[in-house]
Amino acid sequence: MNLKDSTLIDRPQVCSIKNSAGTNFSIFENGSIKSIEHGAVQINLMTGSPLEAGCSNLYLRKRGEEFVAVPLLGPKSPGGQIVSENTYEVKGDFEGISYSCRLLLVEEDSSWLWNVQLVNAGDDEMALDLLYVQDVGMFCADGNEKNDFYISQYIDYTVLSHSEHGHILCCRQNEHGAGYFPWLALGSISEVSSFSTDGMQFFGPGYRESGLPMGLFASELGGLSQQELAVVAMQEKPFVLKPGQRINLGFFGIFCENHIEATASDDIQIIDSRLKKVKELSEQPWPDECFYKEPTRTLFSGSSLFSSDDLTEKDLNSLFGAERRCSEFFKGELLSFFYGENKHVVLRRKEALVNRPHGHIMTTGANLTPNDMSMSFSCYMFGVFQSHVAQGNVNFNRFLALNTNPLNMFRHTGQRIFVRHNGKLYQLAVPSAFEISLNGCRWIYKHGDLLFQVNSWAATDRPEIMLKLQVLQGQQLEWVISNQLSSEHDWSIEDDSQNNGDRVLKFLPGKESGLARIFPGGHFSVLLENAKLVKRVGGDELLFDDGKSRGLSFLRIDLAATKQFVMRIRGELTTQTGSQMKRKRLSGAEACSWDADRANTIWKEMISNLNIKLPSVKTSTAIDEIIEILPWFAQNAKVHYLAPHGLEQYGGAAWGTRDICQGPLEMLLSLGHYSQARNLLTIVFSNQNIAGNWPQWWMFDWYNQVRSPESHGDIVFWPILAASEYIRISGDYDFLNEKLPYYCQDVSEQAEYSSVFNHILCAIAHIRASCFADGTALVNYSDGDWNDAMQPVNQELKKRLISSWTVGLSYQTFQEFARVCRRTGRIETADELKKLCDMIRSDFNRLLIKDSVVAGFGFVNQENGIDLLLHPSDSTTGIHYRLLPMIRGVISGIFTPEQAKLHAEIIEQHLKGPDGARLMDRPSEYNGGLQRYFKRAESCPFFGREVGLMYTHAHLRYAEAMARLGDAKAFIKALRQVVPIGIQEIIPQADIRQSNCYYSSSDAAFTNRYEVNRHYEDLMLGKVALKGGWRIYSSGPGIFVKLVMLYLLGLRHNYGRTIFDPVLPKEYDGLAAQMEFQGRNVKFIYCVSGNENGVSRIEINGVDFEFVREANLYRTGGAIIDDSVLAAALNMECNTIKIYT
Repeated sequence: MNLKDSTLIDRPQVCSIKNSAGTNFSIFENGSIKSIEHGAVQINLMTGSPLEAGCSNLYLRKRGEEFVAVPLLGPKSPGGQIVSENTYEVKGDFEGISYSCRLLLVEEDSSWLWNVQLVNAGDDEMALDLLYVQDVGMFCADGNEKNDFYISQYIDYTVLSHSEHGHILCCRQNEHGAGYFPWLALGSISEVSSFSTDGMQFFGPGYRESGLPMGLFASELGGLSQQELAVVAMQEKPFVLKPGQRINLGFFGIFCENHIEATASDDIQIIDSRLKKVKELSEQPWPDECFYKEPTRTLFSGSSLFSSDDLTEKDLNSLFGAERRCSEFFKGELLSFFYGENKHVVLRRKEALVNRPHGHIMTTGANLTPNDMSMSFSCYMFGVFQSHVAQGNVNFNRFLALNTNPLNMFRHTGQRIFVRHNGKLYQLAVPSAFEISLNGCRWIYKHGDLLFQVNSWAATDRPEIMLKLQVLQGQQLEWVISNQLSSEHDWSIEDDSQNNGDRVLKFLPGKESGLARIFPGGHFSVLLENAKLVKRVGGDELLFDDGKSRGLSFLRIDLAATKQFVMRIRGELTTQTGSQMKRKRLSGAEACSWDADRANTIWKEMISNLNIKLPSVKTSTAIDEIIEILPWFAQNAKVHYLAPHGLEQYGGAAWGTRDICQGPLEMLLSLGHYSQARNLLTIVFSNQNIAGNWPQWWMFDWYNQVRSPESHGDIVFWPILAASEYIRISGDYDFLNEKLPYYCQDVSEQAEYSSVFNHILCAIAHIRASCFADGTALVNYSDGDWNDAMQPVNQELKKRLISSWTVGLSYQTFQEFARVCRRTGRIETADELKKLCDMIRSDFNRLLIKDSVVAGFGFVNQENGIDLLLHPSDSTTGIHYRLLPMIRGVISGIFTPEQAKLHAEIIEQHLKGPDGARLMDRPSEYNGGLQRYFKRAESCPFFGREVGLMYTHAHLRYAEAMARLGDAKAFIKALRQVVPIGIQEIIPQADIRQSNCYYSSSDAAFTNRYEVNRHYEDLMLGKVALKGGWRIYSSGPGIFVKLVMLYLLGLRHNYGRTIFDPVLPKEYDGLAAQMEFQGRNVKFIYCVSGNENGVSRIEINGVDFEFVREANLYRTGGAIIDDSVLAAALNMECNTIKIYT
């Protein structure tokens, strides 16, 4: 961008080095590799930038007591370079070594060589080695946004031993090759002595703060590690170079477009057949002396990272107060703590210990339903102050670009800030302390006598995202704010004006942008308070030392020396934005405090001013951690459905039909937000296909044409169950009569409308017509069930597999809707569903249970009989137990009491690990990514997420099943295992991790899947370290909130009645909960005997109250009191309800 023409474009200059075989290296003028492509496949993982060094590089190291290393490629190289069409050469000097480097491609096949020549120009011999770092993706380069973590998870690493060349590392992409299996062999034309296979190994968590890869200072690299950042590093066998001696070295890449079979020792023959031509490249003469030039410095490549000091105890007390909660220590040093009202503080030393960087996602406003005006953005502790700024849809309506890397490898992403200190410009990275609140983040930097902070927060009553810079102690600072704008909208600046002392920049999307079509006249505004402080504003031309634009989408703001400055980003895509800006604008300092207080008020209103306490001092009750995490999980739950994305699922997401009908809806219902729950349901039913089913996922807003062509076998049941539960809890029978449209793909046609009741009948008709296995009332598998890792490999399995979990869900769904129909006078429908439920239950017991144990799957064989898979009798898969049908068997009520008890024992014996309930008793066998039954379970080399078997959502459903069975200790322990605060107290094997967000899985630290095949039992015995999985984006946080409200506090609503049914262990005797309940101020006091016989007595305002016992198949039921009777009894200003169990 250059403000002179007011246009932002994204066309950086690149040069190509390619061959006739179709391999193409695209290289920026600064020497950074943009991409390596072969046909439709991008071989490298991370697209580079002309602003700074990329991931792929060569490092020359001088070995000794301390290692000294230098990158040979890109802007950090001390040498000069030639970057032109079909030529990339580098030449320079390092520690007395003259080096030359060039990229050469074999003309007739997809192989390349990084050729390095070294000459010892000094007087002493030198011990040296050479490292090659290459990120690996091998995904289909179709222009669609990709997730680096997800791509990396499916790259299989196999190390082959070569008699001449040592280790050769073979990489096979098992999933993302668009129907093919791209394959890459990396090695040296001399000999590789060590290697590593993940970016976390080579760069390390400390890279966020230092910018120095820790692998450069290790004698050897870390070896095989199958994780989530596919970066291969290879070490040339160390050597000694004598004075005047010359050596010719090189690292090669040999690419195969489609490697159908798993990597095996026979692949050495393929490598050798192509290695001959690679070696011949190294024999080409080096060019005569020619003009080598240094790359143009940029703001990012030419600045150092700011060095933050640790805060003293005096500093901590001054900044945060002396009272702290849930303090976390490691080796005697404080890492993090909670304080005040919903505030969490992380100290710099903790950021250097965690694999996943501390981060936060925030939304503006107070809404509990989707809103086009609401804005969202992400922050990261390591110096990403705002990123992924969007209004409405987070996939398409972006203003600021994403941060996609967990290690701060790319320092230009999103919004970055620089300060001039002692005459030098520094980029802010890891602070001394990082404070997270519900709607904002604060970075506190200390260096010597200098103390300053950066605040970034979401406004609570308007679509604005705020930034405040403030010096707390020391001299004024000059600041530079770099903003990377989303490149897809061709932004132009329509207006650059002054308004009441502010400078206002108005950004309009280009005419070809989808934003311009959907939101005519819509735009984003950047407001710079106190325009006098703004020295200059410009585009990417201000990022380069030569002052020339490279056509990148950036906004740079330079400030004069000041102690305080405020910047606002306002979303104005919709015409409604102005209606939210009527309140008198507060100054930046006032707004920060006001919005923080308002965010806490919004939380209190959301939970009816709930305040939970356990007055008596008791250890290990878990209640403190559960109370502390509750607002954070609720905030995560809101992000999940209002701005669907996560810290690892950073690009964005849609509404999954299954997901939206669980966590979000269940949370809203448990908190009494019935109108908002109804709003979600109207959106869900308005996206039902006319055929009766729903897609797996879909966009719920202006982009509703974007939807999945697939649908798993369970999807059609969730909206029916959700509507039934909504009516049961809210008593809103009229919802069945509301007329809603079916989804209409052709926007020019009139959508067909029908009542919700008819929508549901349409869904049931679809189920009856196409979803049952022949001759049974058992639902077929179709494209899968809840566990996305177990999607069937082929069409045959789709038709023949039956998920016992989905069968239990179908039984529950029809039972719930039958009750609704009976209460609304639709007796005929209720009777039909009752008959169907009887058939399902009969076939479930007859065909899916053997020797009293439910199978994970049934398989319809050629004789139309049903074989059982994932069952003790299963000799095919080696898996004998599956969690999902067992817990759904309890939750749905399809189990008898005896069956429920038996399966609870099976779970305890075979499916409980140190971190909770696991999906199966062992994983699917891994064989290099070859698939036999299930796609991802058998193709994913990374043992995490669903593949790793401890998926938190399922574990929470286990907690619900234990609550339904009345097992209070198991229920509370299961809740506690989900809470990351002090995680090692409940899971000693857990790693250090961010303490205030939801983790969707617990991932075992196995080297690779072959180690899992051999040693899974070690995990179950607690001998394997456990890491936190992907964060925030999940239905799980909403389910957690529901479990606290419905089962821990035991407050449920059912057809106009309140059911008191807490599931609490004896240690919780005396628990008190104050809240607004039935429109009254009520204090609940729990008198827990621990006898697990249910509620024995209820006392309201000192008077014993009669109640009716709830029917419960598995234990003593709760105490039922009609809401009208309860309302009359709560007749005091402050009411007390004592619940005795």
